[in-house]
Amino acid sequence: MSARWRARAAGAIGPAVLGAVAATLTLLGVSMSLYPGGTWTDPGTVGHDFLGNFLCDLIAARAVGGAPNPGAAFGRWALVACAVGLAGAWWIAPVVPRPGGRAVPLLRALGLASSAGAVAVAFLPSDRHPEWHRLAVLTAGPPAFVAAAWIVVRSLASTGRARGQAALLGAALAVAVADFALYVAAARGAPTPALLPALQKLAFGLVLAWMVWLGAGGAPRARG
Repeated sequence: MSARWRARAAGAIGPAVLGAVAATLTLLGVSMSLYPGGTWTDPGTVGHDFLGNFLCDLIAARAVGGAPNPGAAFGRWALVACAVGLAGAWWIAPVVPRPGGRAVPLLRALGLASSAGAVAVAFLPSDRHPEWHRLAVLTAGPPAFVAAAWIVVRSLASTGRARGQAALLGAALAVAVADFALYVAAARGAPTPALLPALQKLAFGLVLAWMVWLGAGGAPRARG
């Protein structure tokens, strides 16, 4: 696969990644506006609590407070849109640090596996499939962490635009790993920290920022 072909592919996928981010944010906004209320620390809250609700609360048929959740479908498709955008982001991200490197196919495979896990999370809400939902979350994280860590290291060794990737993806990786560790502890019976939903939102926001960076020109484009 030639470097020019890879650059053209990045140029085509980039706008699709931006579209996926826009769809994700729009659908999440609708889902949040329809969420009836309830968080895991305070089931009696009314409406969506940005720092208190998990993203997965939005896809449940019933809100944490017990009321039917009319925005569940919007939340579910928001996560699917994000997963599709992530698949595109993983596909073009390795082009930045080292075009044609031997590790690129493996990194793409890890990223795509993580994206598939995110789709599974969307269709396995915790209120209906608690064990499968937990398993999907636990299996979607590690492949992304490995791929992200490799890309960050390679980006730090590069110059120019690749440094932007190192900053955004490195920050997202650090927060996501911390969030994942706390989630694993809670899944094993430890008390759920009150800051966990906020930490999840921060990691999610940083991932979206990385996707926007890639889609808006962070990955190389073809010339001529």
